[in-house]
Amino acid sequence: MCEPNLIWGDYNNLVLKANEDLAKLLSKRYNDTVSSYMQEPTDGLFRLSGQFNDSHRVIAAFDLFKLPMASLIYSCNVAVQNELQGLGIGSRLHQLRLDIVKQAGYPGLICTVRRDNERQLKIFHKFGWTLHNLNKEILIGIKSFTSPSCKCLLN
Repeated sequence: MCEPNLIWGDYNNLVLKANEDLAKLLSKRYNDTVSSYMQEPTDGLFRLSGQFNDSHRVIAAFDLFKLPMASLIYSCNVAVQNELQGLGIGSRLHQLRLDIVKQAGYPGLICTVRRDNERQLKIFHKFGWTLHNLNKEILIGIKSFTSPSCKCLLN
């Protein structure tokens, strides 16, 4: 039986590396040095914030929740501020989500995406997700991987 968990302190190294990468990506858009940092999640919500010329704002956010009665994590509410899209922030945060779920010992991640969300669909294809029809507007995405600490299978 798998007993994976999502405890924030376990992911500090992953988050610190992501913060460095994201600050570099953001600095490409702005001539000033930009600091970015992930806030500790509340009820599964991860928020990436940034400091821009003495102003603070949320850059991106995503949720990670354990599905009840399943050994899977559900990712939802993924967003990058419109004016910051196209810098690689979405891809870097996508990799962070995958790294967190893998390190926690889960065999996979599941999410939903609107068919018209071309940027997110591009990221899913880039990272090898399997997409299934839910209805006319929504697809279900499944990312399966084998975790060394959990031998559960995703079918």
